[in-house]
Amino acid sequence: MRNLHLLEGGKFFPGTWIDNDHMSDWSVHLGTNATLVDAAVPGGVLEGSIVTSDDSILNLTGPRAYEVDVGVPISLQVDINVTVDADDEACLFVGFTDSNAAGQIPIDDDDGTIASAATDAVGFLYERGQAAPSGTRWQAVSVANGTDGTQTALSGSDAVVLGTWMRLRLEIGASGDTNFYIATLDANHNVITQGWNRTSLRTQLAAVTTSVRLAPIIAQQLHGASSVVTFQTRNAMFRGNGMEVTGST
Repeated sequence: MRNLHLLEGGKFFPGTWIDNDHMSDWSVHLGTNATLVDAAVPGGVLEGSIVTSDDSILNLTGPRAYEVDVGVPISLQVDINVTVDADDEACLFVGFTDSNAAGQIPIDDDDGTIASAATDAVGFLYERGQAAPSGTRWQAVSVANGTDGTQTALSGSDAVVLGTWMRLRLEIGASGDTNFYIATLDANHNVITQGWNRTSLRTQLAAVTTSVRLAPIIAQQLHGASSVVTFQTRNAMFRGNGMEVTGST
């Protein structure tokens, strides 16, 4: 069982991930005018921001450590808070991708058409420039072997509100079928809606190719040359049975 913690015990290890108490590399990419800092918040919070640089990308990508054919479930759980979204230009992706190349958003939708840089990926997408309800909520998105899955606004959850923490949970099961869960957190980071992790908001069938290795990723892109987008994250956990050790990751 591989348990990856981007935030371990409330502390961020720059450029590392924790795999059963062993440290290995994360890829941290900062595009033009992008920053990634300790927000100096009790409990430990990582803050990413991009200022006035259209299409600049910030991403944190782990190793390609998970594969459905090796074992399921594969899961992530991340607390995230969009704190600044000037001019409604935020784009965020939280999930898994087959490419851990620097400076990449696996899936985005800047102009109303899904665009996948990855060949296989699945995750939560927040694309604020879209019309409601898609632009005000996290969406379920995926691509499998180059074919985009259905893009679905998770309308069963609360809308994204600036300054409000939300907990995202994703579980990949057999055949690549993926379930999405969301909870809104109160000021003390307690879940407001009990049982949130037992009721899936969306099941994305065959979301990824089962034989492909996947890397966890948190990525941000700015759509707007005069805008500012800032997000915070904490308690990021990625879990699964790991990968075949037959080559480099």
